[in-house]
Amino acid sequence: MKSDHAWWFAAAFLTMGAAAHAQSAVTIYGIVDAGVTYYDNVGGQRAEQMDTGVAQGSRLGFRGAEDMGGGLRALFNLENGFNTDTGTVTQGGVFFGRQATVGLSGGFGTVNLGRQYDFMFKLVNSSVLGQTPAGLMGDTLPSGTAITKANNAATGKPILGSAASLSARTLGVLTNNSIRYDSPSFGGLTFGVMYGLGEVPGAGKAGSTWSAGMQLVRGPFNGVVAYYDATDPTGMVNNRAWGIGANYSIDQWTPFAEITRASYAGFSSAAAPNAATTYTLGTNFRWTLPMTFSLAYQRQQRNNGFASAQQWTAVADYRLSKRTDVYATVAHGVDKAFHPLTMSLIGLPSSSDKQTALHLGVRHTF
Repeated sequence: MKSDHAWWFAAAFLTMGAAAHAQSAVTIYGIVDAGVTYYDNVGGQRAEQMDTGVAQGSRLGFRGAEDMGGGLRALFNLENGFNTDTGTVTQGGVFFGRQATVGLSGGFGTVNLGRQYDFMFKLVNSSVLGQTPAGLMGDTLPSGTAITKANNAATGKPILGSAASLSARTLGVLTNNSIRYDSPSFGGLTFGVMYGLGEVPGAGKAGSTWSAGMQLVRGPFNGVVAYYDATDPTGMVNNRAWGIGANYSIDQWTPFAEITRASYAGFSSAAAPNAATTYTLGTNFRWTLPMTFSLAYQRQQRNNGFASAQQWTAVADYRLSKRTDVYATVAHGVDKAFHPLTMSLIGLPSSSDKQTALHLGVRHTF
């Protein structure tokens, strides 16, 4: 019933948006992505499955702005994520799980309130995934398994689980109850800061999040630095991440590089925080106007005695039209500590320390 009510609300929203078009601009947009993936090792067997959101997560969004004069505008953005193969809602069932914001913009910059991405997300758009037409190169190591925030009391070693993944951490974290400021451009330089309220009475910084980032776009160069710091609702566990990335366009080539580091620490534990540093190096090559190839290599180094991991990812993308493309992604991962998951968070984990996967997909944007 909740899902029915949500879709009824969306239909009502469209009607209201059409009526208000004379006063403000409302845009309906979206991405529908799906394909079939072949895995050489899942539980010791070969496997095929339909995966969605390999190139980009499928979504339906509503974006609007009202010009209030004097350069001041009111803004909103509501974005739903869904699985194309089943029609179900992603982001844990949150209907507008991808974004839900309202704010103001002007000569001072932009201020948004609501559920929104942290500044690590800018690394994806500007230095890695934004330069890769299809295929998740940004958040693959490790993806299936995770190193949790806690340590085993008896051994003092990290516990495996799904509570906190030490991934490359470039896909961004959606932060509830957040206030985000993005500056105007100063000769190609922009910066911003975000704070997420913890909303835990009397618990200080428990449940709170803050993030900051800076980007420089100058001619063919595009570079970003970002930082993220979050404390869980108990106030006992801290997650930190930082990253730096850049790309540079040279004729048909766009090489890109990135370094990220993520760590989890229990404030009451004397053990070293579980941490992972991921290095990404790759390039785009636009062969013809509709055809683009991409190749990237990732290596992740971990502490606390965990072995490193690495992955090669190759992508070929062909644009059938301005809004529709078909693509192929091939990935080979090796992870001596955890079972690799070459298609990132949406795929199937290997039963050994190696996996190769081939994905053929189609994507339509509107």
